[in-house]
Amino acid sequence: AILYLAGETEKGLHLLQDAYARDKENKPIKQELQQCHRTHTSLAKGRSCVKRGRYMEAVEHFTAAMKEKTLVPEKTPLFAMVRCERAEAWMLSQNFIQALKDCEDVIASQPENATA
Repeated sequence: AILYLAGETEKGLHLLQDAYARDKENKPIKQELQQCHRTHTSLAKGRSCVKRGRYMEAVEHFTAAMKEKTLVPEKTPLFAMVRCERAEAWMLSQNFIQALKDCEDVIASQPENATA
């Protein structure tokens, strides 16, 4: 989960899958794996939409990824990454006010974030 929160979503997801494969009776691991999978799926869909020029749909997917509050707290690199990607989708859809708000929120929680 630490790798996941650090923005290493692929590695974190694989480690959780391995842990769950070894202990299928462990409900906390199963729940965390499900949350990570939902967040990862939303993130991947958002990125795919950006590549295809479907920016508002991308915004929806990035927003869904952030709704996993227990998994994506504001002080984590994952939060900043998702929020910055959503800001990019907002910018590409020419919704500059929303893009600026996302960037300001990232900077407020992580002043050292250069991407925002």
